[in-house]
Amino acid sequence: MHGEQWNTTAKVRPKNGPPYRVLQANLQRKKLATAELAIEAATRKAAIALIQEPYVGGAKSMKGFRGVRVFQSTAQGDGTVKAAIAVFDHDLDVIQYPQLTTNNIVVVGIRTRAWEITLVSYYFEPDKPIESYLEQIKRVERKMGPKRLIFGGDANAKSTWWGSKEDDARGDQLMGTLGELGLHILNEGDVPTFDTIRGGKRYQSRVDVTFCTEDMLDLIDGWRVDEDLVSSDHNGMVFNIRLQK
Repeated sequence: MHGEQWNTTAKVRPKNGPPYRVLQANLQRKKLATAELAIEAATRKAAIALIQEPYVGGAKSMKGFRGVRVFQSTAQGDGTVKAAIAVFDHDLDVIQYPQLTTNNIVVVGIRTRAWEITLVSYYFEPDKPIESYLEQIKRVERKMGPKRLIFGGDANAKSTWWGSKEDDARGDQLMGTLGELGLHILNEGDVPTFDTIRGGKRYQSRVDVTFCTEDMLDLIDGWRVDEDLVSSDHNGMVFNIRLQK
C-alpha cells in the first residue's frame, strides 16, 4: 500500500437501513476456505471481512476476487501475508494506512459521509513473542486515537476473559494491553473458535478474539461464533455494526 488511498464513491445509507455485517475468519492458508469466505460474504450480504492466514499460494500475498477490494501489506522483502481485510460493500470509502500495516497486522479506515471507523485484522504467530505485536497495537491506538476502533484476529493466546478454560502468559500479556488501552472484549458464549479432530482426538480452544474501544460497544451487536462459515479448523465470527443513526 503506497500512501493513503481513497475510493470516493461512498453513499449514505438510509437511517433505518440494515446494519453492516462483518465476518472474521482464520482460513489456515486453505484455498477452499478462502473461496468459501467470498461466497458466504455474498450470500450473507456482508460488508467487510477481517481475515487471518488467507491462501496466498506462491505469491506470498492474498489474491483478490472480482468485485472485492482486498487490503494487505505490499511491503517489499521477505515474509508472507498473514492478515488481510476484504471490503465487499462498494459504497464504503477505504483509507489505507501503510505505515501501520505489516504482514501480520492490517489497518484500514472505513468511511461514509456520515461516519468513520478504523478496522484492524491481526494474526499473532504462536511461535513468536507476543510483545512486538502488542507494541504495534499500541501504535495503532496512539496514531488513530482511542475512538471507533475494532480489532479482530487470532491472538494464539488463552484467557478466561474470552472463554478459554485457562490463562497462559500470552493471554495475560494481551489482557494487560487491553486494560491499558481501555479496549473491551466482544467474545461471548461457549462455542470454541478453534475446533478440529486429529488422530481421533478432538482439539478445541478459544484463541480468536474481537475487541473494540468503549464507544463502539453500543454500535456492535450480534457477535457470535459461526461454525458453518468456512471449512477451516477455526470457526468464523460474525457481528453487526449499526452506524446509521
